[in-house]
Amino acid sequence: MKQQNKKKFHQTYMARFGLFLHPNLSIHLLILLIMNAICITSSIGVFEMFNYDLLSFSIMSLTLFILISTLIEVILKIFIFRHFTNIYLKSFGILPTITQFVLFYLTQLILKDELVFTKFVNIIYLTLVFIVLRFFLIIIYQRYIMKKITRSI
Repeated sequence: MKQQNKKKFHQTYMARFGLFLHPNLSIHLLILLIMNAICITSSIGVFEMFNYDLLSFSIMSLTLFILISTLIEVILKIFIFRHFTNIYLKSFGILPTITQFVLFYLTQLILKDELVFTKFVNIIYLTLVFIVLRFFLIIIYQRYIMKKITRSI
């Protein structure tokens, strides 16, 4: 019975779109936290490579930024998919991009003095690079890890 539920999860549209990465919420949260950490640090690294001053931060504030934004993202995702699933899926990525932008902005407001974007437009730049990197990371996760999980079921 448990194996059938896992197989059903991996065949749902939420798993295929990469919206939920594991049927267990705590494991999904851990996977998403790792992905967000990789994507945010890589996004900042891309801008640092071109000597573009994206934001000023300390390691602790960046860690808090990643933790808070991931937690808010999961809570927001659960709320959206309970009430606005069709609108979210039919928006062709516009609504998730706006949601991620607002999420980064709110998290930056929570960490007022600790993590500061040098310009307002830098939040948009970080959001766009972050979304592209996470998109590719989710594809890699789905192709290699989820295939192994579904084969073992």
